[in-house]
Amino acid sequence: MGAAVLLAYTVVRIDDWRPHSRADWNAVLASAALIVVANNVLLFFGQQFTTSAIASVMYSFAPVLTPIFALVLLGNERLSWTGILGILFGFVGITIVSQPDPGNMLTGDAVGMGLVLLAAASVALGGVLVRRAEPTMSSVGMTAWAMLIGALTIHVLSAALGESVSRVQWDPLTVLALAYIGVLATAVAYTTYFGLLERVGPIKVSLTTYVVPLVATFIGWTLLDESITVTMLGGFVFIFFGFVLLERQAFEEELRRLPVANSRFAARHQPNSVDARTREQQYDHESSAQTCETDCCDD
Repeated sequence: MGAAVLLAYTVVRIDDWRPHSRADWNAVLASAALIVVANNVLLFFGQQFTTSAIASVMYSFAPVLTPIFALVLLGNERLSWTGILGILFGFVGITIVSQPDPGNMLTGDAVGMGLVLLAAASVALGGVLVRRAEPTMSSVGMTAWAMLIGALTIHVLSAALGESVSRVQWDPLTVLALAYIGVLATAVAYTTYFGLLERVGPIKVSLTTYVVPLVATFIGWTLLDESITVTMLGGFVFIFFGFVLLERQAFEEELRRLPVANSRFAARHQPNSVDARTREQQYDHESSAQTCETDCCDD
């Protein structure tokens, strides 16, 4: 549904909706294989074996994985000791949430968390590969093609597993869920994702992943009566703090662009200097005084 809606919109409203170059096709195929197919198949299949809250926390590991893939594939990244510490914090957070037990590695809950973690890795890798491909086509057109190829692939996999549409029990709630997932969570969400990916890059856009645990945990608690544990919250904090350490320099650069933060940063790094506005006022005052003295002397 999402592919059909977005492709129809793209053909009508977007001029540059076809892939023209090898870079365009590389981006489309990477998006279709990793961000659409692998991500959705692993995520939805894994969610059957664990709660939505735990799955969302595991999925939030994607921003920690993104700089690692960028370091290897983009070639313009360097991993500092702070970055290494951030990765370790991320893995500690995953360990806190999953609580791995060597004797129960094949239980349903462990398998579910592992599949969701693989989904996070696939979307992180896909975002970096799209960035590396440097496509020239519009992000909306690329999204439409990726969703079309991905949707057809998922339908083939579904048929190969013996699934059939005739088994679906159609009721108003099912139709509403299908419409929401197809239009908002797929067509709109993926278009927004690839648009941000083109503008700000894979590392910054992966920050949106941290909204997922907050929303999923709240909805799971209110609608599905799922519990919120201390270990789950603690693991999320470790993962988020790990990402902050990984992208500490980027965070500082963004903070410096804020007017309030920029003034505080300047004041902190120049404690003995006078405020620029004050200096300017003093300069104007001295200039006015000199002008006045000159005029008085001329008179």
